[in-house]
Amino acid sequence: MIRAPRLMDPWRDALVIELRLCEVPGDRIGEVLAEVDAYCTDSGQTPTKAFGDPITYARSLIDVHAPIRGLRETARKLLLATAQAFATMAGVFGLLNGVDGLVHGDMAEVTAGQLIGVAAGTAMFPLVVTAVFNPAVFRRGWALGLVMAAAFLAAGAPVVLWSTPVAHASAGLMLTAGLFLLAFAWWPTASERIFADRIIDPRTGSEPFATPRLLLAIVRWFLPATLLIAVVLIILVP
Repeated sequence: MIRAPRLMDPWRDALVIELRLCEVPGDRIGEVLAEVDAYCTDSGQTPTKAFGDPITYARSLIDVHAPIRGLRETARKLLLATAQAFATMAGVFGLLNGVDGLVHGDMAEVTAGQLIGVAAGTAMFPLVVTAVFNPAVFRRGWALGLVMAAAFLAAGAPVVLWSTPVAHASAGLMLTAGLFLLAFAWWPTASERIFADRIIDPRTGSEPFATPRLLLAIVRWFLPATLLIAVVLIILVP
């Protein structure tokens, strides 16, 4: 038996990205990688020679072996993700406004820009998700960048442009509501549910594409750390 060289990372990366974009479950992706590895080991061929273009091969597997999740399931996940985006933005404003009101012994203020920013950001979120999971857009970095920039602009510009308060509420109530919304938005990340669909090699039970611990820590703690810094600044800066 001639042992083939190890699968080249660029080929495997392209295969995995295409399968992920088409929402193929992680366990099925692990099986595909194991099948490719076993065939190349037995035949002595490279993945490119044995299976051709990784994107074309991935799409052939989707048609035969890995049906895409139903429209209802996709819609449910998009709705939940949009609700989490709304909870994140509204929770951030609720937390910071509540803390500011408590520190200064006053009512918490809500500005027109904050309301517009939350509404616009929430409305743009499905477009961002659609762009990320659209292979044609995902592979064009400039197109994906434009969509992301438009979303950030839609959510952030109103906050800067319209800072006039339009509503007041109890600072304690605002703080509590903000914490509740942030807990709802952050829980899937904190509980590692967001990383649950992992790629597992069925032969060894290991993860050929294990997520780096540093990246996991950054994703999990970026929002809490950023908000903690903002709260400290509100308390310390007059």
